[in-house]
Amino acid sequence: MDIFKRLMILLGARHPGVDFIHELPLEVSVIILSKLDAGSLLNSALVCKNWLSVCKSSLHLRKKVMGYVRRRNRLLALVMPPAQTPTSLNKKKPKKSTAAIRKKLKLQRKFNTFRL
Repeated sequence: MDIFKRLMILLGARHPGVDFIHELPLEVSVIILSKLDAGSLLNSALVCKNWLSVCKSSLHLRKKVMGYVRRRNRLLALVMPPAQTPTSLNKKKPKKSTAAIRKKLKLQRKFNTFRL
């Protein structure tokens, strides 16, 4: 831990506002972020653009986050009921065949001729 503190002092991370993930080499930043669990990694990607680019640069980190998001979405789908829609929107009217339409028109013509 003492080595890490010395490294942070050399990089100037003791001062507030210094982004140590951005200051470190990409490989070291990826190693540090890979130690996080998936939920914390997702939150760290939301910190700033630099942290997001580091998270996107590693295939391992992307797979870790995507697996977490998929599991969370599956759990939410089990817990939350499906969205309610009006029943009239769910029912589809069956399409009439052209033969049925012709038959209906023929009956209407026949009825109209008798009406005169």
